[in-house]
Amino acid sequence: FSHATGPTLAWTWLHLVVACALAWYRVALPAWQMLTHRIVVESVHHEGKGAVSLTLEGRRLADYGGQAGQHVRLRFLTRSGWWQSHPFSFSAAPTPTRWRITVAASGDHTRRLQRVRPGTRVVVSGVYGHLTAERRRSRGVLLVGGGSGITPLRALLEAFPRGTDVRVVYRARQPQDVMLKAELDGLAAARGREVDYLLGQRHADPRRDVTSPGALRKLVPDAAARDAYVCGRSGFVDAVVGSLRSNGVPDEQIHTERFDS
Repeated sequence: FSHATGPTLAWTWLHLVVACALAWYRVALPAWQMLTHRIVVESVHHEGKGAVSLTLEGRRLADYGGQAGQHVRLRFLTRSGWWQSHPFSFSAAPTPTRWRITVAASGDHTRRLQRVRPGTRVVVSGVYGHLTAERRRSRGVLLVGGGSGITPLRALLEAFPRGTDVRVVYRARQPQDVMLKAELDGLAAARGREVDYLLGQRHADPRRDVTSPGALRKLVPDAAARDAYVCGRSGFVDAVVGSLRSNGVPDEQIHTERFDS
């Protein structure tokens, strides 16, 4: 019995430490943040075809250090969603008092968010991700988004100052799947560019398939002189990265974020 006392006490203390850590990160810290920042849904804007933009309002949001291109884990305190948190990217550059996310209805939770109401309280768990403007090494930028992967790139497009040479390529299956089109067009125009919308099945028109090295070379001949930010589902991201590498873009100029359910 005496030989078991040491290990038993060690395991007991370990369990207590883990339990305290879980209680802090799962209960105490979110509760403190909710009282400090008082984040609520300020407005709801339906973007069409099962997509909605939620503007969140709070106090001292700069304390989180969020940047365009990053994502946060959010818990919406509704009757059906209070117990779960999910990651959402900023779809506009964050400010000290407002964040915005744009959500496509792709699962039970995101479908429920289509019905969330202004005034709903929100609990935040951290800011994550490295898809930020400060990682840029080149003068030029290439943003490549697939589906809802365009949302953090839209925020990044806003974050790059006017005068930055930014190319935007957006892959979507059909016109009604395009999100935030008016904003993308306006931000691109302010930087002297147009958005390249690649619609239809990925391989329907090989000449405009950004996952094809040859097509990318024709679409963006100077890709190797740009930092490329790519966001979408893993298969899409991996294919685009392969295409970029084939066009001479070094890995340190390729920045990715994967959206997978």
